[in-house]
Amino acid sequence: MNRALFNNRLLALALSLLLIPAAARAATFAGPPDTFYAIDISGDTVFVRLNLMKEGQFTGTMDLPGNSHNVLKGTLDVSGSFSGVATPSQTPYFLALTGSTHGTYALSGSAAGSIFLGFPLAHVKGQTVSQQGLYTSYIVATGTSITTLIGYATMRVSKTGAAMLSGKLPDGTSFTAASNVIADGTSLYLVMFDDRNVYNRKGRFSGYVQFLPSALSGEFMWQKPATKGPYYPAAFTANATLTGYPFSKTIGDAFTTGTIEFIGGMITSSTSQGFTVANKRIITMDSPNPLNVKLSINGTTAAVRGSFNFPDSSHTLVKYSGILVQDGTVPLAGGYFRSPIVSGSGSIGFFEAFP
Repeated sequence: MNRALFNNRLLALALSLLLIPAAARAATFAGPPDTFYAIDISGDTVFVRLNLMKEGQFTGTMDLPGNSHNVLKGTLDVSGSFSGVATPSQTPYFLALTGSTHGTYALSGSAAGSIFLGFPLAHVKGQTVSQQGLYTSYIVATGTSITTLIGYATMRVSKTGAAMLSGKLPDGTSFTAASNVIADGTSLYLVMFDDRNVYNRKGRFSGYVQFLPSALSGEFMWQKPATKGPYYPAAFTANATLTGYPFSKTIGDAFTTGTIEFIGGMITSSTSQGFTVANKRIITMDSPNPLNVKLSINGTTAAVRGSFNFPDSSHTLVKYSGILVQDGTVPLAGGYFRSPIVSGSGSIGFFEAFP
């Protein structure tokens, strides 16, 4: 499912839920307890976790733009609706819950001018977690004030449906976010992540990862504040897409020969270097190797590391890092490097390695 179809599906459902009258009722919502995750479907700026208890009572949290963390508490009426005020921000919000069972629930709401949508956890006690395992992925970020930048991440899903996403943003900033697999009761399985601890809690990396047949597809918002460092010191907001695949320790064995290319980072033209892989993943660069390129691929962790001499008069040693992914039967590796030339908007480049 592509992003346009996915967002259209969510938006149609969200709008239909928001049409439910919010008038107070004497009776309360009769659905069973459950846990929900929801995210802003228009700009990824609102993140909600809701715990539904007996007789329509709920507690939860809501994170709003500006890193405002709020507590939610109330009781749904018989229609599954609630209007209240979040604390401590005093932000008015609205909730609407449809369905009557774990498999039919859908949560919609609005706050701070945004519409958010969510679903319950995909896996309850005793169910088989079909998404369990390790996934590796690369992140492509684009924006009006940046060039195309590449980051990477791993996602591990436990047998209980808990998910952990961790990796490197394209500027080298580490991020980690934990959540759970949620489902709409049919074919849509996804995880909604929100990391507000990046850049000393002044930035944000939030969005969703959707499970496709044998692949992952995700959309994220990357907010970087102004920093004192030489790489993109001005604040910006960028869109980022995530593409990933299940990881197998045999992926590295699929490399026998390959090419690595370095692109951007103030390099005037793409630079490529061939290599061969022998037993135990021993990598040897083809001759000649004018940039003294070095490369290592860890078949256990999927980590890719290396270095090369920057192709200018300085020949500065540049280190790069990334991750190994598998698109079908083809192994691919990608990641980023920081250029020794820090002026301009292209001071971070990326590399690609492929058979």
